[in-house]
Amino acid sequence: MQGISDGSAGKVDYDLLRRINMIPELTQAACTVLGAWGPATENNTLLHLRALDWDSNATISQYPSVIIYEPTEEGSNTFANIGFAGLIGVLTAMSKNGISAGEKVYYDISGAGAKKTYRGKPWMWMLRDTVQFSKNLADVEKSLTETKRTMMIHNGWGSLPDNSFRGADIAANFVKFYDDKTWIAPFTSAHPQMDGVFYYDKLLQPSDNACVGSVLEANYGKITPEVMYSDVAGRHRTGDTQMVVMDPAGQQIWASWAEYKTGVHAHLRSPIHIRLSDFWSTSE
Repeated sequence: MQGISDGSAGKVDYDLLRRINMIPELTQAACTVLGAWGPATENNTLLHLRALDWDSNATISQYPSVIIYEPTEEGSNTFANIGFAGLIGVLTAMSKNGISAGEKVYYDISGAGAKKTYRGKPWMWMLRDTVQFSKNLADVEKSLTETKRTMMIHNGWGSLPDNSFRGADIAANFVKFYDDKTWIAPFTSAHPQMDGVFYYDKLLQPSDNACVGSVLEANYGKITPEVMYSDVAGRHRTGDTQMVVMDPAGQQIWASWAEYKTGVHAHLRSPIHIRLSDFWSTSE
């Protein structure tokens, strides 16, 4: 943040920038997290949908960005921070080695005893660390377990090295991981168990909303990026501010943001196809 402020020649105040970076820590957001892999997808590839349901009229929609980081810090991966200019933490991200991340707000309606604190590592920094330093899902879990956590959030991580996906309920006092065989609540007809599928929809969890489950069942075995951004995000009306489908194996994304000033939701706009492999360096 200090570097951004220094590089702006006085146009960006450091204290203001720091306050802007704390907004997600205070608000979280509704959002949808979806991972599909193996038998669920066309060609058995891993796909990750991250839909940000926040204020589509927010001024930050003027500054959508995909920023490539090539850190020199030991153990780092090259990664793309898919979000907004000025936010140095991660809302949505994917690394060159195939770790993807996204989040969703967590309200403890199931009575798990989740707690939060403002003394620790902000969750956007926590997510950034998992993408920057993890080589696989085991590294992600280790990082989360050892981090001094703050907020209550749901998360999803894709991992190309594992060709798999994990969800997590995260709070200051615990981390609980889930895969396609387990979830926050028993499977229902609205949220059926499917091998190679994990999701949190945009509603409070656990949710009995049938939209995501029915779309995935209808396309099971042939889920593609288009199914995710058109059928899942489109029919579920999720991704007000940002909608991203990540393909770690193809090193590519499909991304859209809310239209600045009009407030047209991201999921209503045609996504931009970006081949990240065209932008990060070949050395690593």
